[in-house]
Amino acid sequence: MSQAETDKQDGNIRQGMRFLCAEDNAMSAEILTELLKIEGAECTICENGEEILKTFEQSVPGDYDRIFMDVQMPVMNGYEATKAIRRIPMNWQRQIRTSP
Repeated sequence: MSQAETDKQDGNIRQGMRFLCAEDNAMSAEILTELLKIEGAECTICENGEEILKTFEQSVPGDYDRIFMDVQMPVMNGYEATKAIRRIPMNWQRQIRTSP
């Protein structure tokens, strides 16, 4: 049995997922990255809402499965960034869940 099949049976739904994460606190970003890595997921960290918006705009369908959004960040907060992402005229962005 392959590792992917074992993970699926064990209920590890994060295995192989790619997350786009907004987190301005370096320690929290490191913890989040390590926890997702333990679950077999990858994580791209952005330090503020403006950076996550730019990163998402430059992505293509399939780059990310989920977006985790910190609410209180410099430059652009998580609520503003979430609204901006949802206004992007891309059909596929609606398939990605944003969690502020």
